[in-house]
Amino acid sequence: MNEERIHTTDSDGLSLINALRGHLPKLIDKQQIPGLNIAVADKGKLIWEAGFGFADIVSAKPMMPDSIYHSGSIAKTYTGTAIMILVDRGVISLDDSVNKHLPFEVRNPLGQRDITVRDLMVHRAGLSEDPAGGSWTPGRSLAEELAVEYAREWSPMYGGRLKKRWIHPVGTAWTYSNLGVATLGLIVEVANPEGVSFPDFVQRRIMDPLGMTHSCFPPAQHPRFVTPALWAQTTTGYSRMGAADIPTIPVHFREYPAGSVLARPADHIRLLLAMMNEGELGGYRLFKPEVARAMISPATELGPLYSEIGVPIGEQGLIWRLNDVGRAWASFEHSGGHMFGWRTQSRAWPFCNAAVTVAASQWSLPEDTRDVDEVVDFVGTWLRYRLPTNKVRLHATELSYARGALLAGGYRVTFGIPGDIPESAVEAIIAGTRDRGGDWDAAAFRRGFKAVAALPPTLQAIQDFWKSKDSEIDSATAHAAYMALGGRRATSFIWSLLPRRLG
Repeated sequence: MNEERIHTTDSDGLSLINALRGHLPKLIDKQQIPGLNIAVADKGKLIWEAGFGFADIVSAKPMMPDSIYHSGSIAKTYTGTAIMILVDRGVISLDDSVNKHLPFEVRNPLGQRDITVRDLMVHRAGLSEDPAGGSWTPGRSLAEELAVEYAREWSPMYGGRLKKRWIHPVGTAWTYSNLGVATLGLIVEVANPEGVSFPDFVQRRIMDPLGMTHSCFPPAQHPRFVTPALWAQTTTGYSRMGAADIPTIPVHFREYPAGSVLARPADHIRLLLAMMNEGELGGYRLFKPEVARAMISPATELGPLYSEIGVPIGEQGLIWRLNDVGRAWASFEHSGGHMFGWRTQSRAWPFCNAAVTVAASQWSLPEDTRDVDEVVDFVGTWLRYRLPTNKVRLHATELSYARGALLAGGYRVTFGIPGDIPESAVEAIIAGTRDRGGDWDAAAFRRGFKAVAALPPTLQAIQDFWKSKDSEIDSATAHAAYMALGGRRATSFIWSLLPRRLG
């Protein structure tokens, strides 16, 4: 470790810091990461900043807490925040057609309606994925660059003939889009009543008032657009290819609202803290509490790409990605990558007002590794098991009803065993159950089992069941029971049987 700053005397916080001190050097050594820096918050306050390895290998410049990373897609959270500031002020509406606020027209040729601001905020405009318009030199104005991109029939990825620009009708499917988020940045630039550029709006209304002293959102990560003091603290990014660490070629994003932030981890974590505090930090309010809550509430499911068994395991808020919705350790996050040199990840857990931001100056090739994700997962696991064991208390009837419903769903749907489950088998397993905790209710188990066993053997039928009057427990109780029964992994077979939304 090159330098650390400890900002807590709380025993929980110090325990987490000590755990990370032991874990990070092993991870860095295993993955041969040139440099990494991190900031951690707990119980609503920054508790630790640290740097490991090198900010630049050739000069042996050490990575410090104040070293500046190239953000990649973490920048999208600022673009989304800027949009919601304008929504809060009544300047725009999430349901406005984007054409109300753009200097050129955008139409999805496959769609039956206009694209709305909300569609872009949840990646459901119908656009295909794209590489954020990489360029070797800083480009033209944002409006000019986006007009060129929307005129393309094909995404420039994979040689420009593999992915069409438009692949779904408006609002029908989730596909992550840099171009869509960059369009939100242009809307901010055009619609803000101050008449300032997008970078200036973010600096004035988000970064400066939240106390982000080592951050900016330039139109290009280039010394022409960044103060000398900040540029001097930027890191060199590397591609690890076998035993060689190859510095990245400077690449600028023409769709820069999707990924051009320069920041240190301790600055970005202030945005996460503000979001957990319903839009306010240090006496400055970004927007009303209900706006902050809306940003980190489910708006749509992710595609099945994110689940080995074809069931979405995360949900999309307004820009933010949501994990473990409805569980005690629910979190929101966004990751980033700047080709081929940096990986960033940030995640926040509202249940304990904790957050982490980590940046590694490495993007491995030919296959990327999960360097920063492993760090964030480590923090999340540590926080989860700090939960009091009595956090969730449910009645034996509720627990047993959930047991029966989930078990029947496991047989009928997860494993797809055809035909009716023999009633004699149900009674036999009830008779043979050993109660070790005093929370067994055979009658409730039987009701839950039979209710689900009688459903059509589909996931949709079970999803509808939890929200219907036929279920004796509601969606939130079903999630709480899953946790109380020892559920931990959102990739488990049984997790897929739970309701995707609460209520």
